[in-house]
Amino acid sequence: MDVVARAKAFQESVRPRSREIEEARRFPADLARTMAEAGLFRMAVPRSLGGLEVEAATLLRAIELIGEADGSVNCQWLMGGSAILEDGKPRLLPNGMLDSRLLVFPTAQATLIDSWFAAGLCGTGSGDMEVRELRVPVTRSVSLVTDRPVEGGPLYVFPVFGLLALGIGAVALGIARAAITDLVALAGGKKPQGSTRTLAERATAQTALAEAEARLRAARAFFYEAVGEAWARATGAGDISLEERAALRLAATHATRVAADVARTVYDLGGGSSVHLSSPLQRRFRDAHVATQHVLVSPATLELAGRVLMGLPTDATML
Repeated sequence: MDVVARAKAFQESVRPRSREIEEARRFPADLARTMAEAGLFRMAVPRSLGGLEVEAATLLRAIELIGEADGSVNCQWLMGGSAILEDGKPRLLPNGMLDSRLLVFPTAQATLIDSWFAAGLCGTGSGDMEVRELRVPVTRSVSLVTDRPVEGGPLYVFPVFGLLALGIGAVALGIARAAITDLVALAGGKKPQGSTRTLAERATAQTALAEAEARLRAARAFFYEAVGEAWARATGAGDISLEERAALRLAATHATRVAADVARTVYDLGGGSSVHLSSPLQRRFRDAHVATQHVLVSPATLELAGRVLMGLPTDATML
């Protein structure tokens, strides 16, 4: 199954409905069914469980294409956590982190709270949940910090936080690519106030767009280079080194930050046309900047990568 081709085809179903998705603040059920039928929810599921278990670069390329259509479509399931208490106090791991676990239980046993009123990525359907007096067997729980995957394929050798961060970076790259496409479509017909030339004919716009394109391509090249090197190590040695894990996080954070910068550049180039809700440029701008606020691509990840580059002792738990 060519999931990249299917993600590309899926774009055509999503693009015309971006305004609807944003206003509803959730993903339409019919599009979710289309996505499921295309196998896009099974890309990272092990083959042993009926999934596709695609290569990391394939997974991320498909996510990037979906993010290009609409950044909000990157989030289609809700995850929460629960701290383990002992004597009324949170239990800590040896490194001082909370000993928290993810618990799997039917949706009907949780109360979903409609609390996602955000500046960007409005249609993700994110929010809070409340669960009361629910007992979950330990076999339906997992720690993302201390537990290890039971599957042995190279995709599951990737660090879980690193792979999650790469997903955010892939979405951001898609948003930035779409922003450039939107600007080019606008520039050919827009004449800035007081000008006899279209925006596309102005040297300042040409230069700014060229620089944005170069920055985006460079960040994307580093992103997929880091993924490729980690994949080669995972398929060969069966593990991923600390240096490669740090490179994955650095590439993800860098891609997300550059994508936001590119979205800002094309938003500025669009001038007054960018501010209208009917303009996709303002949505790309908001979505790209909200993506930068995720903890997995925060400035703290740069410190982690920097410590590894310096050869200093590093707590690699979150890498």
